[in-house]
Amino acid sequence: MYDKAKAEYFAALGIDPNLEASYNNLGTLEYFKGNYAESEKWYSRVVESGHDNGTAAYNLGLAYKAQKKNALAEEMFKGAWNKTEIPKPPTNLAS
Repeated sequence: MYDKAKAEYFAALGIDPNLEASYNNLGTLEYFKGNYAESEKWYSRVVESGHDNGTAAYNLGLAYKAQKKNALAEEMFKGAWNKTEIPKPPTNLAS
């Protein structure tokens, strides 16, 4: 299952090498296989791209935490919080 998904993500990157979701998903595949250093590599590609991707920052924090890189994990978790847009609740709810 992992190998097929990995092949699909690489195929997607062959079409669009800037597809952040594929890098993030490759990181997730490696994370769930216990390959935390490898997942760090994929998540870092997204975070270092300069885009405000809170999910990738959070996931990178998880990869750091799994490797006991706690200071880096905390930094990523804080960054993820700052990059995540929390929707505002509606103000005109019907009674």
